[in-house]
Amino acid sequence: MPGGPQPVMPPKRAFFGWWIVATAFITFGIAVGVPYYNLPFFYDYFQANFHWNLSQITLGFPIAALLTIWVGPALVPRFSPRKLIVLGTALTAVALFGFGVMRGALTTYFVLYFVYTVGYIFSGPIPHQILVSYWFRKKRGTAMGIVYVGVGDRKSVV
Repeated sequence: MPGGPQPVMPPKRAFFGWWIVATAFITFGIAVGVPYYNLPFFYDYFQANFHWNLSQITLGFPIAALLTIWVGPALVPRFSPRKLIVLGTALTAVALFGFGVMRGALTTYFVLYFVYTVGYIFSGPIPHQILVSYWFRKKRGTAMGIVYVGVGDRKSVV
């Protein structure tokens, strides 16, 4: 019917997916690329200044992994990925600051590594993947690929 009432179409929702990808490229790169791949750069410093041997230094990650294995499955699905990324970034920053000011107590190092690992879980791959997948059905693989290039990009900057 040409003169009849026209169906009301809801307004189109703006698509911010590529903005999310651009932001995740940076935040994921900072959260993972900088601390995860560049922390071993400081192992020589820890050996020289704190007189720790390499096996003590590298034990930080396995201890933290054992203590945090429950964090991802128990907490990540319960909270917004955006809030997790903010909290995880803050925890990572606290841990990195702590690494910078610690006085050489190995226990302090292990506690800071635990804090860093929780921060990594909250601001790392899983929350970023969830966030990007909210925005993409088509081209999800391309979007995730771009986000993951941010890790290599940030890693190479440092």
